[in-house]
Amino acid sequence: MKKSAQMFLVELERKIPREAPLEEKDAFLAYCNEMIQDLIDDGYSEEEAIFKLGNPDSLIYDNFESWFVVKEQKVPRKTMPFFLIITILGLPLWGSLLLAVVLIIFSAYLVIWMIPFVVASFAFTGIVGGLAAAVTSLFAVQDGLFVGVTQFGLGVALFGLGILLTIAFVRISGTFIKWTASLTKRVAKLLFSRRVKFV
Repeated sequence: MKKSAQMFLVELERKIPREAPLEEKDAFLAYCNEMIQDLIDDGYSEEEAIFKLGNPDSLIYDNFESWFVVKEQKVPRKTMPFFLIITILGLPLWGSLLLAVVLIIFSAYLVIWMIPFVVASFAFTGIVGGLAAAVTSLFAVQDGLFVGVTQFGLGVALFGLGILLTIAFVRISGTFIKWTASLTKRVAKLLFSRRVKFV
């Protein structure tokens, strides 16, 4: 079922935190509607415009993050010493688990940036290797004109490939930065969505 702009705006309105001021809600919905109309004027279909605007949950969280209620776990103050003792005694266990979580998160970042890193490596190798091959082709001429010209041609081709890979790296980096930011927000929300409060 295709989602219309009206349905999309209704869904956004339903997801906005109730505590947010009415002026902010109206301004946000008006902005989203204007963005959709601008994309339609640019030649996109209504469904494509909605897709380019992004995920409703992400839009709401990015614009109304301060209005989301942070859950607090209230702990009686008299239990604080016991809580601290249990925390210290359990350090070998929860410390190991925390280290494992940190390493898993770090691995996720490594996996995300593996492709750009490989592309950048090949780009650097192509540019440096191409320049070196082209320059040293002047000395290779001593072994024969054919050898020198061939090496020069291969150097130019390698240099061109390096330039193309550099352009590809720059273009895909934006996408991977967005993925990294999204992962960071999810991790932060998961780790800091609950607080312990002593009363």
